Amino acid sequence: MNITLTAYWNIVLRSLIRLCGLPKEVARQRVRDFRRRLQEGPAHLRQDIVYHQEPYRLALTLAGKGKMELTSGEMRTYHKLVAEAVEEASVTGSEEEVKGYQSAL
Repeated sequence: MNITLTAYWNIVLRSLIRLCGLPKEVARQRVRDFRRRLQEGPAHLRQDIVYHQEPYRLALTLAGKGKMELTSGEMRTYHKLVAEAVEEASVTGSEEEVKGYQSAL
């Protein structure tokens, strides 16, 4: 799997849990279901969604939130969870994975 895509979806999942308050299993299922539906659709749609939308915005959509922007407090939380994802990749992953996390943002 493309490391950049893995980073993107990891951040979407974390956003669903920490920003949207979904239980971990519910968040995982929403990501799985959406990715499955995305794979079944046209390729240009996948690129538009994955590469042209912030992970938190997709998380808000998947959570059914009516808003598309975060408050300043939520944005701080988002930046922390992204930093955690990058840090995790730097500890457990290769240099390529760390760059993948960073380029996903």
